[in-house]
Amino acid sequence: MESIFRKPNTKTEKKSEEIAFPNGEEAVRLFEKEYPGNPEQVKKAKEIFETFFRQEMSNITIYKSKEGIEYPYTNINIANLAKELYEKYSGKTLRGNLEKNTEQPSIKREFVLESFLTTTNGSPFTFCEEAMHQAVMNLPRALENLKNDIEPENVEVYTLGSPTNLLGKMTPKFYEDLKDNPFKKLGEIYAELIKEKTGNINNDSNAKTFVELYGISMGAGLAAMTGEKLLEDEKFTQEKQPNDTKNKKIEINIRAVLPVTLSRSTIKQIQIPVGFLYDSIKGLLNNSYVRKIGGGESNFIKSVNAELAKRDIRENMDKEQKEMKEKSMSRLILALGKGLTLKPETKVDEIYGLKDSTTITPSLKKDAREQKEKHPDTLGSIIIPGKREGSRTFVTNATHAEIPAANFNRQSEQRRIKVAVEKLKELKK
Repeated sequence: MESIFRKPNTKTEKKSEEIAFPNGEEAVRLFEKEYPGNPEQVKKAKEIFETFFRQEMSNITIYKSKEGIEYPYTNINIANLAKELYEKYSGKTLRGNLEKNTEQPSIKREFVLESFLTTTNGSPFTFCEEAMHQAVMNLPRALENLKNDIEPENVEVYTLGSPTNLLGKMTPKFYEDLKDNPFKKLGEIYAELIKEKTGNINNDSNAKTFVELYGISMGAGLAAMTGEKLLEDEKFTQEKQPNDTKNKKIEINIRAVLPVTLSRSTIKQIQIPVGFLYDSIKGLLNNSYVRKIGGGESNFIKSVNAELAKRDIRENMDKEQKEMKEKSMSRLILALGKGLTLKPETKVDEIYGLKDSTTITPSLKKDAREQKEKHPDTLGSIIIPGKREGSRTFVTNATHAEIPAANFNRQSEQRRIKVAVEKLKELKK
C-alpha cells in the first residue's frame, strides 16, 4: 500500500516526503482481508483514513500551559472529516447555512489520555486508534445529515501528548513537582487545556455538552486525576443535566481502559512491569496490528516530526530537557505500582481485560465468571461488582496489548468501516 500522507505539490515546491501512517494502513489491510475481492471498497476505506490522517496532521499544535510546560496534541472534528469526504464523493459543494440538527442536539468533546514509557511515546498519534474508532463510528450518521442539508453532530476527539515527548517541554519546577504526585500534576495541565477547549462552547438551551476523558493503561490514571481537577470547577459535573435548562453544566464521563493504577492487585509494583512485558511479547507474536504499529512507530514519529519542523514545531531535547524527561518517566512508572486513591464521589467506568496480565486477579476472574453464569448472553455478563463506590466495572476478553472497542483486529470494527464505506458509495456524483 502506498504511503498515505502527502503535501500538495505546487510548481514552486518539491513533493514533500511521504509519511507512512501504519495505523491507517494496517486497518485498511485488515479490512481488505475481512472483505476480499472488492477493490472499490478498499479504495474508499483507504480514503477515509487518508483524510483522517491529513486532518490530524494539519491540526497538530503545541499546548503551552500557564506554568510554561508544553506538550503536543491534535484533534479530529468528525463534521469536518465528513464534509471533505462528502464533497469529494458527491461532487457537490456544501452550502454555508446548513440546517441545525434539532433531534437531541449535543456537543461532545473526547480527550484521549496516553501512556508514555519513552520520549517517542506521548505523541499526538499515541493511541490514535480511539480517534479512528470514533471517526468511523460517527461518519455514516454525519454523511447522512449532510445528504439532507443538516449540520452533523458536533463531535471532536483530542489526542493529548506528554511534556516528556520529544516535542514537549519541561520546566525545573514542574520536574520537581512530579516527584510527589506525578499523576495529579499532569492532570492539572491536562485540565487546563480541556477548560480552554470547552470554555467557548455555545451554551445552547437545546444542546447538552459532554466531555469524555478516555484514558488507556497509564492514561487511565491520568484521566481520573484530570477529571477530579475539572470537577473542582463548578462548570463541570458528573450529574445528568436536564434538556430544557439554560446555563447547563458540562457533563464529564471518565473512561478508564485497562487501568493499571486502579486495579485490585495488591502486588502492582511487580505485576505491572512483568505483565506488561509478557503481554507486549505475546501481542507482537500473535497480533498483526500490534506488530505493525509497534514496529513502525519509530520511523513514523521521525517522519512526522520532520514534517512538523517545517511548521516550526521542533523537537526539544537538549541535555537538560532529555534528563528531566527521562527521569520523569521513571517516576511515573514507579508511581504506577503505588496505585491511585480517588475521591469517593468520583465516578469512573473501569474496563478490565480478562487476559490482561498487568491487572488480572483471582477475585476479578471469580466475579466475571459468576456474572456470566447469572446473566448469560446479556450486557449484565460483562458488568461486575465494583470495589469502589464511584466506579462501574466492566470486563472484556482482552490482553494489555489490545484496546477494547478501538481494536481493528475485531470483526465489529471492520463492520463499522464497511458501513462508512457503503455510505460513501451512496454519494454518487
